[in-house]
Amino acid sequence: MWIDTHAHLDAAEFDPDRSAIRQAARAAGVGHCVIPAVERANWSAVRELAHVQGDSYCLGIHPLYVPQAQESDLAALDAELSQHREDPRLVAVGEIGLDFFVPALCEPSMRERQEFFYAAQLRLARARGLPVVLHCGAAPTACSNTCGRWGRAVTAGAGLPTRSTAARHRLWLLSDWVSSWVLVAR
Repeated sequence: MWIDTHAHLDAAEFDPDRSAIRQAARAAGVGHCVIPAVERANWSAVRELAHVQGDSYCLGIHPLYVPQAQESDLAALDAELSQHREDPRLVAVGEIGLDFFVPALCEPSMRERQEFFYAAQLRLARARGLPVVLHCGAAPTACSNTCGRWGRAVTAGAGLPTRSTAARHRLWLLSDWVSSWVLVAR
């Protein structure tokens, strides 16, 4: 059985045929999907979808959504993780991380904002004993350095669009498990 560790099945593009896509994946041998959240507004949707489809989910704030995120979203994330801590389908905090590929996110103030949200979510993951699903868009060294400050209590997961082998290996060494590495050639 294959496990898709990074399936944004909640995305609007899948609205017309979401069930058919999931059935086709099952037919192709993908027995389980992990559906990562990207912002507070879709936490309920990913949770409900995971339950309907028999899959797993994670809750977090994706770096591409940090510009519109509020600090209060972190308190809400903490509350959601607490409320659903007994849900066996909640498997990680994610998708979280850093993105230095998108030009607007490379401005110094936006980098600081991303670092703030990333570190705060790593603290929540550590406090809950949950792994994380990482997005490291052109930022593998920064992701690994921040993750490394939290030690092995935080584990790394999917989604590293990078060519930096050293940073990928460092994240792997910091991890208790590694679900997959997604390599994107540029």
